[in-house]
Amino acid sequence: MKQSGREEHAAGQREVEAAKAKNVAEGVTDRAVGKKDSVVGGLTGDRSQQVAGELPLPLLRLLSLSLLCWWLARLTVALCRERPS
Repeated sequence: MKQSGREEHAAGQREVEAAKAKNVAEGVTDRAVGKKDSVVGGLTGDRSQQVAGELPLPLLRLLSLSLLCWWLARLTVALCRERPS
């Protein structure tokens, strides 16, 4: 029983370490992509791309979701106005 518990604990620790390494790799990738967008946006004069490259990815996802919700709400209102009663 003790041996089984030790093995499970060791497997859990390996899983935690793997998850940490994955998060670090994703963070580095996100930062590199953001830096590229920021630099390219600055060089081409595309302010929206430049700003997007400077924002953290979770914030960009939140903004994208908020924009999608806003667009769907506007579409729903427009469709309700067009539909005859």
